[in-house]
Amino acid sequence: MGKVTEIDRAEATAKKRVAAYARVSTDSESMNHSLATQVSYYSAKIRQNPEWEYAGVFADFGISGTGTSKRNEFKRMLEAAENGEIDIILTKSIQRFARNTVDLLKTVRHLKDIGVEVRFEKENINSLSGDGELLLTILAAFAQEESRSISENIRWSKAKTAAQGIMTNASAPYGYRCENKKLYIVPEKAEIVKKMFYDYTENRMSVCAIAKKLNADGIPSPRNSLWTQTLITHILQNVNYTGNMLLGKTYVDSYLSHKRVFNKGERQSYFVKDTHEAIIPQEFFDKTQKILNERAAARRVHCFKDKIICGCCGGFFKTSNYKTKAYGRRYVWLCVKKPRKCPTAILNERELEDIIAEKLGADSFTESLFENEVEKIYVGENDVLQIIKKDGTVIDVPYTRMGKRAREK
Repeated sequence: MGKVTEIDRAEATAKKRVAAYARVSTDSESMNHSLATQVSYYSAKIRQNPEWEYAGVFADFGISGTGTSKRNEFKRMLEAAENGEIDIILTKSIQRFARNTVDLLKTVRHLKDIGVEVRFEKENINSLSGDGELLLTILAAFAQEESRSISENIRWSKAKTAAQGIMTNASAPYGYRCENKKLYIVPEKAEIVKKMFYDYTENRMSVCAIAKKLNADGIPSPRNSLWTQTLITHILQNVNYTGNMLLGKTYVDSYLSHKRVFNKGERQSYFVKDTHEAIIPQEFFDKTQKILNERAAARRVHCFKDKIICGCCGGFFKTSNYKTKAYGRRYVWLCVKKPRKCPTAILNERELEDIIAEKLGADSFTESLFENEVEKIYVGENDVLQIIKKDGTVIDVPYTRMGKRAREK
């Protein structure tokens, strides 16, 4: 007699734990209603089936389907499936689940491996069926192509709008407000912008000093936080303050990644004159740009850049104009996490140059000598420098810290 397998009746009749996934990619009021409708529909559908047990409806709102990294509810659903809390996932269509073919197949295969079935209602596909994956591959490719086409249409529409001098987003530079895609001056903030330009151009203040002054005066930044050098520089370089508009300064590099990057000539940009009231006269703006460029050109780039590595945290050393009582003002190199978070030494640039010249057997230090001979310099907590030569030779050099040296004097 053949082998007989006993079936547990309770196990055979156990209800399937069923969940659903819903998503809309636009956060408009109508789409909000659409998402609520999807959630209500799937909640009722699951609860009305006597063979199913409700395992939740997971819904992402205002999130694109071309990737999964930002879809928190989607990730929460997958986690529940991996924990054995879901047997079946219902979803409206392939486009609602994912438009990226790679992501779709990877996710569905993973769910299949752990015994979770995905049902796509519109396409009538069951991921556990024999022809399920073939159909998914074909239809997902079409969905991804549709996503690419939509992205191209949006890009064309924005370019057309930009060519007419109309803003393509709702944000406005600090000092302006945006109304019906047009810029209008906010007087009290415009005065702050004027003062920034005047302090930088006429009073020759640095962007760092301007940021500190604004923070000390309690003036909130555009995001109601502290002012930074980067933010001040961005304002000083923004041509919109002249009453003209440069559109297309950034673009989305891929319809899959949605990453926004600066336009350095890869895409068409548009300069449109006299689109709104100016805060800064064009001549004064040009003068500011000249000073910005002069200061940028004057910034020194030493051959030590990206060559000195902290042996404690692994970060690169940066240069600084450092003032001490013992030595006066000197260029030094220190870990990017200094002064509080890293115990490595602060290196006097001139003394470090002398040490390297001596260890390499040269009469004096030159940048070409360093670049030709030295690969890296490691700075340890124990005040020992390791000079790594390009031929693999390692030279250990004890080093006395500036602060300690000053105290000994």
